[in-house]
Amino acid sequence: MFDLPAFDLSAVAASPPMVIETPAIELMRPPTEAGSFVLVTTETGFTIYRSWVNPAIWLLVFDDLRVQARTYKRLAHVLEGRSGANGSLPDEQTVTNWFRRTGADPERLRYGHDFRLDEIRSFFDRAEAQGADLNDAEAALRDALWTLGLLAAPAAGRGPPLPDTVLIALVGASAMPSSEHLTPAEYRAVLRHELSHAEFETNSAYRSYCLDFWQGLPSTVRDAIRRQFIRWHYDPHDDRRLANELQAYLWEVELGGYLDLYLRRAGTSLAALRTDFVAGVEDRGEPAARLFRLPGMREPLARGPGWDRIGFARKRTEENER
Repeated sequence: MFDLPAFDLSAVAASPPMVIETPAIELMRPPTEAGSFVLVTTETGFTIYRSWVNPAIWLLVFDDLRVQARTYKRLAHVLEGRSGANGSLPDEQTVTNWFRRTGADPERLRYGHDFRLDEIRSFFDRAEAQGADLNDAEAALRDALWTLGLLAAPAAGRGPPLPDTVLIALVGASAMPSSEHLTPAEYRAVLRHELSHAEFETNSAYRSYCLDFWQGLPSTVRDAIRRQFIRWHYDPHDDRRLANELQAYLWEVELGGYLDLYLRRAGTSLAALRTDFVAGVEDRGEPAARLFRLPGMREPLARGPGWDRIGFARKRTEENER
């Protein structure tokens, strides 16, 4: 088991703002528990949960896209390797300018992230070592993680990082139309996608299955997948990363429209690979299949309000194919 910090969950009574739904609690409901995510703490701008199914997975839900951008814009820029492994921590304006050059809105970043806790701590360690100022949102996240024992405060000494612990981050969903939030359908799709990445990183049995599945694909299919992942700027020779990315799209077929186009040209499809993948993980049994036996995870998402934005890539793919 993981040596994770202990705290009294029963003492936490706060709830997220009413405008923000948290479908995770409803979506991820194990048969014998009240819900697989338990509320840990509510801070200004975000709420933190912890999984009961896999205690190494934590969930950070931002109140809106602007809070996520202010908290995670620079952190994601650094941890995803865009500032160089050993260079100085960029200031906020440099990061903002980078996003603008790519055509992205620096105040409304993409919807989902997942990073290991040791990666997140490396960002804050780097800022401290360089004397770089944190903005108020970055400092609030650091302080919350310190309070939970997930980061070692400087006065407490560095200590070893928690093993294989992942923090998923995404924006909350609003039941009303909002440019600052996800729709419930988007929320479920992004959460399931990021959960599968987190399970890959923290569950060695599931990770082993994913790597075996990747290696067992015909070379023509792997080559088709590599061609699309090159377009997404992934290293085509990093089989571990490719297996991780593929398995996440096999859980969320509708999010991988362009990948599906390449697969159909190779004589298969994401849906066909998904059928084989789900059957295989079920055959492996526990613990590989732990997360994906839960209601709401194994079944494809049902289309509903807000689905149009999720299905955009699928629609564009079908238009391109015609």
